[in-house]
Amino acid sequence: SNRMKDGHKPGWVYNSKTIDWKPNCNCNATAEECIVLDPFMGAGTTALVSRKLNRSFIGFELNPKYIKIAESRLDKELGMFK
Repeated sequence: SNRMKDGHKPGWVYNSKTIDWKPNCNCNATAEECIVLDPFMGAGTTALVSRKLNRSFIGFELNPKYIKIAESRLDKELGMFK
């Protein structure tokens, strides 16, 4: 693959905007901490993005090959469990 270290392809432009949590009611409740659940974790992309956005993450993967890939990616990009 010719992807850069951050996973993007060279020359592509990526725009992202993180917005605050907004309630869908008028009860004035405070936002709760977010936990992202990925029951089919695969190579760990959702876990990686979740941690980079300061979200907690729970992921499940049954395929040992994908578990090794995900562990390697998370350790390389974030340090395991950071």
